[in-house]
Amino acid sequence: CSANHFIEPHRHSVFEFMYFLRGGLSIQVEGWGTFHMAATDLFVAWPGELHGWADRKHGGFHQFWFGIDLDRLSPEGRELARALRKSNTHLLRACSEAEPPMRSLVRQAIRKRPLQREVVEAQLSALVAIIHQRLLAGDSQLSPFFSYALEKARCFMTSHLDSRLSLREVAAISGYAPGVF
Repeated sequence: CSANHFIEPHRHSVFEFMYFLRGGLSIQVEGWGTFHMAATDLFVAWPGELHGWADRKHGGFHQFWFGIDLDRLSPEGRELARALRKSNTHLLRACSEAEPPMRSLVRQAIRKRPLQREVVEAQLSALVAIIHQRLLAGDSQLSPFFSYALEKARCFMTSHLDSRLSLREVAAISGYAPGVF
């Protein structure tokens, strides 16, 4: 996509996965703030979540994208959907291990012949396993709720870089008292 490419805020009825090959992009997610993506990042928009491009300052980007109803995929897909919702995960940084299955899925999607169901299912299963492994390998020093609180506070601060924020304001976004935060 060129630097002038823009997507208005929108929603999907399925999970949307975006893997960034090069360039960068900022995505605004309602209730979460702005996420800044770079090469090898994997972004996940949840079903029904309002999201769109936040800015076009990065000069273009290249990404793989697809949407899928994880609840209809397989038992592993349903488990991943539950894990994503429970962890409140939107962005997996430096997730280069997701590139091979994403490339394979794109090749399947653009070929002129019918999709090879077994190849698609195998690559989706590989992607599900990668994401699930990354979720399970989260920082063991922090509880899942505290990790969520820190990410929400980070997104809030990032989306308000031009504002002067107090510790009390940022702590309130995280759900913790200022002294604890």
